Amino acid sequence: MGVVPYGYADGFMRCLSNKYSFMTEAGPVKQRGRICMDMCMIDITDKYSIDVGSEIEIFKGEQSDRNYGGNGRNNSSRTCHVL
Repeated sequence: MGVVPYGYADGFMRCLSNKYSFMTEAGPVKQRGRICMDMCMIDITDKYSIDVGSEIEIFKGEQSDRNYGGNGRNNSSRTCHVL
């Protein structure tokens, strides 16, 4: 498991818990567990190139569209929640 310093205080909606994926250099990784106030966890099983300080992309094209598509929101609303 990895920890990402991005949580609901930053605008990451808790309703996306266990439904969101981030993009990494090793490919997409799923968010796991409950989104916390200032962090969330990602499943990096079998993603051996990911290490402390590795970058992730929060909003990545089609991946982000799929993540937000099921929430009844338009695509531009995803950035409206980020502080």
